[in-house]
Amino acid sequence: QWGPEGITEFAADLEQGFGLLDRPAELSEILTTLRTLTFDIGSSHKKDAHAFVAGLAAATSNRELEQASYYLRVTALHYEEGLSQVDLIINNQSVTQAELKNRLTRIAEVMRRAAESERKAGKYLSKGAKTL
Repeated sequence: QWGPEGITEFAADLEQGFGLLDRPAELSEILTTLRTLTFDIGSSHKKDAHAFVAGLAAATSNRELEQASYYLRVTALHYEEGLSQVDLIINNQSVTQAELKNRLTRIAEVMRRAAESERKAGKYLSKGAKTL
């Protein structure tokens, strides 16, 4: 399951390094895969959703859809921030265990904020769709 709940669960797993903090090579491999599959694609999809909902909001002068588009854009920005943090880990193989844990914690917090933004976007999208 993805969506806000799935993102929150993912953040918890990420914060724990998927149980691979003591195996940095394996963790780096997973982060490299997640870089594209989660952060890059997630950002792209949220940007696309933002553009669609913003266009619909403008065409209908729907305030709730404007709010939904705003929160979709914020969600995309969180994914981009997570992407930049993952890149810092991937591109710096000499990261200490403590620094790695700290970076993963920061990425997890960014993903929790993404989940909250997505939850708010869904709330406004639902309200806005009812008034179309």
